[in-house]
Amino acid sequence: MLKYIKPIVISSVAILGISTISTNSCISVNASSIDTEQRSTSQLSNRVVDISDRYINFNNRTNQFYVDDSLHQQLTSVEYQSVIVQVKNTNEQISLAISDDKDVNTDISVVDPNNGEMILITQYGRAAGKTAIKFYWNYARIWIKAADLRNALQVGFAIGGVYAPTKAIIAAMSIAGIAASNIKNGIWFDYNYYAGSVLKAGQQ
Repeated sequence: MLKYIKPIVISSVAILGISTISTNSCISVNASSIDTEQRSTSQLSNRVVDISDRYINFNNRTNQFYVDDSLHQQLTSVEYQSVIVQVKNTNEQISLAISDDKDVNTDISVVDPNNGEMILITQYGRAAGKTAIKFYWNYARIWIKAADLRNALQVGFAIGGVYAPTKAIIAAMSIAGIAASNIKNGIWFDYNYYAGSVLKAGQQ
């Protein structure tokens, strides 16, 4: 039986297909009523992420991540609540990404920790370099093509409902080794929008 957290109304698009979900009780962490004061700017530890990966699945009928209820037995109450809130945040971003992508040439995909990558929306026929976003349950990988990078340095970059501010773009370029005065390649970077931090980055 699924334990369901009361949602707020968020537009989403159903994608055909069925992904594997644990037969154990799961919590649907769709736009929940969890108090926003519980949001923390601190990142989850590697230990918490590694443990949580085994208890989180993506359902491509609803385009949402689900947390197996038994995860709470593996973490402290504070750690467990942090995971729940972060998955909730990601589910909201996925809903926004699908909705916002109707008029934007953006690739959108998600990574199920147990079942691999799933494509939600893909575009074709673009020039070299790409603009795309790939959602993990606790961060997103963002690609920005070179033609958009200089502008992103001035005003930040919004994609699929996720906004990366100028300081995040600067940090990503620094990690990737791209000078603002010599932009020839696009970049990709792993962005924890929940904590506002860049985890990894590289050149396209």
